[in-house]
Order: sequence, then structure tokens, then C-alpha cells
Amino acid sequence: NYRKAAKAYEEAFVYNQKRGDKMGMTSVLINQANIYKLEESYYMAISSYMRAIEIADSIHAKNELKDAYFGLSETYASISDFEKAYSTYRNYSKYNDSIYNEENSRIYQEMEARFQNEKKQHEIEMLNNENKLKEEENKRQTYVIYSFILGFFIIVGFLILVLRQYRQKKRANLMLEEQKKIIEEKNRNLEFANSEILQQKEEIQAQADQLVVINRELEKLSIVASETDNSVIIADENGKMEWGNQAFTRLFGYTLDEFILKNGKTLQEISSSDEIHEKLEECFSKKKSIQYTSMAITKKGKSLWLQTTITPVLDKNKNIVKLVAIDSDITAVKEAEAEIVKQRDQITVQKEEITESIEYASYIQRAMLPDENGFRKMFSDYFLLYMPRDIVSGDFYWNTNIGNQSVVVVADCTGHGVPGAFMSMLGVALLNETVIKERILNPGEILNNVRNGVIEALHQTGEEEEAKDGMVMGVVSFVKGEDRLLYAGSKTPLYKLSNGEIYETKGDRMPVSIYFKHDPFNTFEVEISTGDKFYLFSDGIVDQFGGAKGEKFKAAQLKKLLIGSSECTLMDQKQLLVDTFNQWKFIGKENGHEYEQVDDVIVLGFSLL
Repeated sequence: NYRKAAKAYEEAFVYNQKRGDKMGMTSVLINQANIYKLEESYYMAISSYMRAIEIADSIHAKNELKDAYFGLSETYASISDFEKAYSTYRNYSKYNDSIYNEENSRIYQEMEARFQNEKKQHEIEMLNNENKLKEEENKRQTYVIYSFILGFFIIVGFLILVLRQYRQKKRANLMLEEQKKIIEEKNRNLEFANSEILQQKEEIQAQADQLVVINRELEKLSIVASETDNSVIIADENGKMEWGNQAFTRLFGYTLDEFILKNGKTLQEISSSDEIHEKLEECFSKKKSIQYTSMAITKKGKSLWLQTTITPVLDKNKNIVKLVAIDSDITAVKEAEAEIVKQRDQITVQKEEITESIEYASYIQRAMLPDENGFRKMFSDYFLLYMPRDIVSGDFYWNTNIGNQSVVVVADCTGHGVPGAFMSMLGVALLNETVIKERILNPGEILNNVRNGVIEALHQTGEEEEAKDGMVMGVVSFVKGEDRLLYAGSKTPLYKLSNGEIYETKGDRMPVSIYFKHDPFNTFEVEISTGDKFYLFSDGIVDQFGGAKGEKFKAAQLKKLLIGSSECTLMDQKQLLVDTFNQWKFIGKENGHEYEQVDDVIVLGFSLL
């Protein structure tokens, strides 16, 4: 009996956990996962294998890691998730190879020790043979030495004769070499003198050419400086001002002499910028243009914002000979920047106020939703998954008891955020009036009455240009303990999970608002058996984009998940839904993309018997 075995392993896990026996915990989890796999509870098997891997990894239990990854790979293959099956099988191969390599290493060490022992025996035998050979070699070398001595004396006599002839030849060569050096030195002196004369001539010509070019450039610069609207100042290499154009006088209201008399004679003295000293040092050291902003006062007392560019003029040796300072009036730009900052601050304050208002609206919206205690009293077991996309939600849930009869609603309003929240408040108000005040308990009639209320409240006439606001919802009505329930849906299905199969009851293809057809909503009767689970949900979960291909989650995948976890409790199913939903959104993260939640999400799961 697989179920009894799984329970026994769960008790064994708790026992090992209390003892702190992580190896025992790992073995129990692997065996438990194997049981789940045999009974085809694949998602529970995956969970147990993953827990086993986490504990085994913490204690470096390679054999257990190997077994867990092998079982996990088979389980993923069983649910046709071959990508994960391949990935986990690679981990199994890694640990299997590691264990195999460790065994080979031990065998290798034993063989190495045996080899070293045999090698030493062989070396002893070789040493004995070598000693015998050395005795014979010593005799042979004695004969060779005597022969070498005789030959040495013969060679020495021959070398003495050759050396005498070499010394005589060397003296003659030295005398010739000295005479050659004297001649070459005189030639070099003549060539150097000619080179210096030629170089001086070229330098004089280059200086003359450079003067012509500089004069032409200065002529062009003076024309440009006279015509431009920007102030231009020419200063010497130390920053002392020498000349200012007409635009300088127009900008400041002073002639250059008047300006110098009032403010100073150097570029550093006249600037109000805190960074002028560092900027000029940079210009002098790096010999490149610098730029800074500062404030200035005109002769009429008007404040100006200036952007100053100082460019060094270099000679051919890269020495600074002049500085050209160009001032641009950027007062209008600065005033515009200040206005932008002011408007940005105003927008920030407005955004904070709007956010506070929306957060307050969320408190009001939640206050209008029923307490979850109502669900606890109605159902033998349940879960509520409620995940708004924004601060407030366009999805809502509702429940009430009228006598011994209970009514449960899950609804999805047009839009999300603030518009959806307003529509949800209208929906709650209409349900209160329909069910609690008017005592209408049949699901189809409830939808008819709420639809009429929406059309009246929104003044809908069916005109083509009119906004198609409204909602879709699923309504369930039942008497606790009975073996049937009543259901009506507006574009919302009811799922029944029974004996590992999903049975879907589809609602009518009409919204709860104005529509081209205005037929009454149908009420369906659904049988209830012990252990059956029911699910109402909005389209936020099935329409969520994600996965490796950026696709929708879709209803088929939701059904597969619910069937795969049919043996779990409803609260465990809720956690599985949350984990799967978040994983689906973030799968694209590996490819550099992270999907945002596209809509409000609500899922209500419950059982009655």
C-alpha cells in the first residue's frame, strides 16, 4: 500500500530530524519520493527529491545525491519535462563519475605502492651490476689517461708554434686599424658640421612658414571673434587678458579696459567659479580645452549664467602661447532647468499624494470584502489566493450565509488598478443588495439581477462608442452537507477535481454588463462526492506571460498542475500555485527577461464533504 508506506516514511523523517541524523533524513526522503513516483504522484515526488538533494548537499553525501538526481530525472521524464530531466541527469552523471573516480584512485594508489616496491628490488640488482661494471671501467680509464697525457704534450708543442705566428700577424693588423679609425673620425666630423648647417637652415625656414600660418589663423580668428554673438577674450600664456571682441562689450556692458579695472586682469581673477583654479591647472598640464559654468554681473547689475570654454594655443613645441576664452550666455537654459526641477518636485508630491489616496482606497476595498472566517465556516477545507497586480484590485471575492444556504462569488472586473477597484465596489454593493436584501439565492438569477444593476448604475445603452465596462463572475450556491451544489457563470468556469480528473462546468458566454444578447443566465447542478475539490478563478493566472518562450500559462497547464497535486491538501496546492506562478514569470530571467504580472489574480479552492 503506497499511501501507508509514504506515511511511514514521513514518520521516519520526523524521527531522524529530531535525532539530527541528516543522512537518515536524506535516505527517508529518497525512499518516500520513490513511493510517490511509483504511484504517479510526480509533483510530490519532485518535492521530496528536491528536499533530499538540499540536505544531502549540505553533508556532501555523494551516493545519496547521485540516487536523488537519478530519481528526479526519471520523474521529470515521466511528466514530459525533458529539459529538466536532462539537466538533473547530468547532475546524476557528475556524482556517479565522482564516486567511480574515487574508487579508481584507491586502486591506483595500491598498484603504485606495489610498483614502487618492485622498483626498489630492481634498483638493488641494478646497483650490484653497476659496481661490477665500474671496476672494469676504472681499468679502461687508466689506459685512456696515459694515452691522453702523451697526446697532450704533442698538441702543446704544436700550439706554441701557431701562437708565435698569430702574435706577429695581430701586431700588423692593429697598426692598420688605428690608421683606419683616424681617417673615419675626420670624415664624421665633416659630416656632422654639414648636418648642423642644413638643420639650422631647415629650422629657420620652418619658423618662417609657421609665422605665415599663425598670422593667417589669427586673421581668421579675429574675423570670427568679431562676428560671433559669444564673448571672446584672448589672454597670454599666464591668463592675462589682452583683447576682447565686440560681443564681450555687448554682453557685459564694459569695454575690456573698464572690465579689467573693475574685476581684475586675469581669467582666474574675474571668474566666480569655485573650480576655476583646478580647471586652469588642468588646461596648463594637459594642454587641452576646459569648460566650466559661473555667474557674472553686467554693468547694469543683471545676473548672468555663463558657460566658459578656455582653449590653449600651442606653438610647434607644444608650448602654450595664448589662451582663448569663449563665454556663452546660458541664463535661459539655467532658468529652464530650475523650472524643470520645480515641476519635477511638484509631480513627485502629486504622485505621493495619489499613491496615498490609492493605498487608502485599498483599505476601503478590503474593508468591503468579506472576512475569510466566512469561508472557514462554509467549507470543510479551502484556500484563497488573492494577488492584486497593483495596490488595488479589479478582482474580488464575496460570500454570505442566508439561513442554511451559502453563496460564494469570485469576480473579475473590467481593467485593474483604480478603475477595476471602483467596479469591484459596485459589484460588492450589488451582491449585497441582490442576495442579502432581496434574498435571491439561485446563482443564475443572482447574475441576472447584478447585470441589471450594472447596466442601470453605468447608464449603459449599448451604443457602439460607449465604454464596455462590467465584470465576469462565477457564483456557487449550496447547503452544507448536501451532495450537490448550484453554479452559474459569466465567462467563468467551475473546476471539479474528483478521483484525479478535472470536470469543467462552463458558464454562459455573456458578461455581467450590456451585451448584444440579453439572455437569462443558466444555473447548473453539480454533484458532490467525498474528497471532491472545487476551484473558481479569474483569468489573471491563465493569461500570465512567462516561460522560456514568453507564452501564456493557459488553462491546460493549470488543470495539469491541479491533477498532479490531487493528493495534496488545499493549502499545499495554494503554495504550489504561488511557487509555480512566480517561477513561470521568472523563467525568462535566464534569457535576460523578467515578466511582470499582467493582471489581478484570484483563485478559490474548496471542498464540502
